[in-house]
Amino acid sequence: FSKQDFFRQAHALVFRKKRILHAVTLKNIENMQFLGTHLFDEYFEELITFRDQIPGCFEFIVQVHPQVKAFTKKYRKALPGIIFSKQSLQYQLNLADALISFSSTCIEDALSCRVPVILYDRTSRYQHCEAFNIDKMKNFEPSPVYYSTDINRIIHALPEITRDYGNTFDWSSHAHSNENYSELDSYFETIFEEQRKHAPNRNSEQT
Repeated sequence: FSKQDFFRQAHALVFRKKRILHAVTLKNIENMQFLGTHLFDEYFEELITFRDQIPGCFEFIVQVHPQVKAFTKKYRKALPGIIFSKQSLQYQLNLADALISFSSTCIEDALSCRVPVILYDRTSRYQHCEAFNIDKMKNFEPSPVYYSTDINRIIHALPEITRDYGNTFDWSSHAHSNENYSELDSYFETIFEEQRKHAPNRNSEQT
């Protein structure tokens, strides 16, 4: 591993494009629901719009739902210029600077990895969780989750959203909160206590 290799990799990390990961919620027809998933026309329109409008200083990567990988591959030629991830979600989240999604379990995964989430609700029909509303903002406020129905407002806010805010805000407000841990601990303690009450007395069995 030479000094040239080291400086080449360091340069790539410092000057790399910010990566925007898009988690698609399109599913098979039998698993679709109006509120929580993309419709087929929304799927195509949304990807094409983001491809055309996201500035060149960002890299736009699409993480396809496993149920529609075959569908996406079949119509791949209809979506030129869009990069579809061949890697796992965990791999992409380790590199992502922001996640765009409508409604997906990827949202919780991203927040657990401290990747800011943008809830894009183009039809104003569903907000997955509490979020800072970009459409109504007067001044930008850093947040783990952002919400918008307007792609132009999202594009405008991307430079601020993808900044490294460190510990400026509390990630646990949306993922792995102390309250959730406390409730989980209490739940398991109750279960173990019930098991101990009904467990056979081994000492009495041996005698």
